[in-house]
Amino acid sequence: MLEWSQVGDVGVVEVAKSMEEGHLAELEEMNFESNKISGVGLQALVRAVTKGALPKLRKLDLSNNEVGHAWGPMGSHGFVW
Repeated sequence: MLEWSQVGDVGVVEVAKSMEEGHLAELEEMNFESNKISGVGLQALVRAVTKGALPKLRKLDLSNNEVGHAWGPMGSHGFVW
């Protein structure tokens, strides 16, 4: 979806707001690979997802971002779910 587009935290926070407003409820996959997302953007995404904003989500790719210690032992290599 948005891989390699350098949306950063500002862009991800805006996407998360749209998610919370129900605009993206039909999405099944989201790809934010290599977008310079830090813990700030990660928190916004987690908040939206845990509120049930993406009930059909099957895959979320946050690999190769700058979330660093937010991932603990996974480090900046990130996460694909």
